[in-house]
Amino acid sequence: MKTIVFLIILAAIGFGIYHFFIADSPAYIAYKHFANAVARGDKNEALLYASGEEILGGPEQNRYQTAGGMPVDAETGIGYKRESEKKNSDGTVTIQAMQSVHFDPPGTTSAMGAMIAKYRQTATLSKTSGKWIVTSFKDEFVELRNWKGEKQ
Repeated sequence: MKTIVFLIILAAIGFGIYHFFIADSPAYIAYKHFANAVARGDKNEALLYASGEEILGGPEQNRYQTAGGMPVDAETGIGYKRESEKKNSDGTVTIQAMQSVHFDPPGTTSAMGAMIAKYRQTATLSKTSGKWIVTSFKDEFVELRNWKGEKQ
């Protein structure tokens, strides 16, 4: 009996750690869906997570065409690192994250992306009809590095 109680307590602690420290919030998940759609140039999917067309930005945000000011021959991956997530007094959530785009410029072929462009993104989301949507979005180029980590 003591073993069962101990296992239940251990499972509850594990769930709590996962829920509060590891799992992504619903707002952060919606931001990543939106940012991925914008990066792929998929306007229709991005609009599912946006309050309007004006937030989508221009063609320079399509990472399949250009990244870090360079043309893209092949995009090999997009990753995110959450820097902060702040709940505002009006019920909105502001997320700041670093987007890393791994890509090959024309004339280069690699398995992991010869170049890495980093962008700091700030998004404000609000919950509407039980769904998180992006109401403002700022995308700022930070740096361009090669696969060895050397700045370009």
